[in-house]
Amino acid sequence: MKTGQRLAIGGVLILALVAGLASCANTRNRDPETFGIYVSNLAGDEPRLLLSSSWQQMTHPRVSPDGKWLTLTRYNKRNLQGLALEKNGYQNTEIMIMRMDGTELETVVKPRLGRINANSHFADGGRSLIWFSTDNPKKAPQIMKVDLRSREVTRVPTPPDLKTTDPHHVGNTLVFPTVGPNVESLWIMKLDGSAARQLTHPKFPAGMAKGKWPHGDYDPKLSPDGRKVAFMRLFGKEGWRTFVIDVASGKEKDLSGPGSIDALPDWSSDGRLLLFWHIDKKNLAKMGIYTMRPDGSNRKMVDLPRGYLHGHPQFLPGGGSSKRAGIIYAARKAPHLP
Repeated sequence: MKTGQRLAIGGVLILALVAGLASCANTRNRDPETFGIYVSNLAGDEPRLLLSSSWQQMTHPRVSPDGKWLTLTRYNKRNLQGLALEKNGYQNTEIMIMRMDGTELETVVKPRLGRINANSHFADGGRSLIWFSTDNPKKAPQIMKVDLRSREVTRVPTPPDLKTTDPHHVGNTLVFPTVGPNVESLWIMKLDGSAARQLTHPKFPAGMAKGKWPHGDYDPKLSPDGRKVAFMRLFGKEGWRTFVIDVASGKEKDLSGPGSIDALPDWSSDGRLLLFWHIDKKNLAKMGIYTMRPDGSNRKMVDLPRGYLHGHPQFLPGGGSSKRAGIIYAARKAPHLP
């Protein structure tokens, strides 16, 4: 299987776990807001739509350090129903930016047939974007960087023998997953490529049922002080759990435990909370965006409007962890969900 076909990035596997829950029954008369990017706060007050589409899913919304710009991944590969969905693959994706007031929407990295450009994140104080791309002769995933003024594109100097995805950085430190033959692991390094080392060494019980993608670690997020990394670990068909690892000691903590599906964690700017996506297959009313402390305690659902499949949550910069702290997330209308 080609690398681009088996990458388990962000919510691809999670969406597969709830396949059909958010299907659009009537594709002839689609709601123009079928897919959307929204902002709200932790109290769930007055969610506001920033960008919508009747057929293109948009994921991984992330906001610039000054709070003025948004970057996201948009999908272009249509299925038989005419919908471009994350769960159908990352081929033909594009990287976009726009102002947080909804103006100046622009494609920064154009879609290319059969290539992946996804999971963008602001760098250099908001002057650049980093993302992962398979738009190279070998079609191997690599982390790239684009200067938003000059539009010059360069490769981030990760170790050349590694296939790398899902970048996140704080200060001069970059963390990213690597695509392996049997297991995915996280690496960490300086932005100039120095001090690169493997951060996680995931191990799994013998005989664990394998899913479509390898076991391992995905979508890491460095804490604001750079001392810890929150990430999600795939346990085969069992699903995702959220972990936190101490960068210096390598000590890990499983915040979810067996049977839970917790994914896509993100830190509040003060490091006191994690924002994440929780799925309860036995009780769909409990599925949604949650917060918890970095030790896994005090789990609470964010009170967002029902009838949506929420995902890809991120804190807005500098807002701390109070009920007034801002969040941004992707959502798909699904009126039949409780």
